[in-house]
Amino acid sequence: MADTKTRHAKSSSKATPGRPFQPFSRAEAVRKKIELTQQEFADLLGIDPRTYTRRSEGAALKLGESLQVEMLDTILEEATRVFRDEDLARSWMHSRIISLDNERPLDHLVSIEGYERVKDALGKIEYGMY
Repeated sequence: MADTKTRHAKSSSKATPGRPFQPFSRAEAVRKKIELTQQEFADLLGIDPRTYTRRSEGAALKLGESLQVEMLDTILEEATRVFRDEDLARSWMHSRIISLDNERPLDHLVSIEGYERVKDALGKIEYGMY
């Protein structure tokens, strides 16, 4: 019988149906790419900053946290593709957007509905609807 730890170590760091939990290192990489403090990132994930710090001592985030990290990374990648510039995409994610109720795209990435709204806004930008 194959050792499950060995199998997981060889898999990618992205959440998949067979591996839904993100390693803490992936969360940190996304946090740094988006340029958020640990406090801001913890708030976005809906956890206490001390809990976020404790996650660094463990191997993985919880399922909901993992999905949020995946949404954040996916939106940054999509925004980078639409704007053709990661700095511009990052700036957009931190800016208040009229079509998102004058809130930042980051503020919407706490739910699937918000994620879909941000994706829709990027689609409209891409196709010149704004």
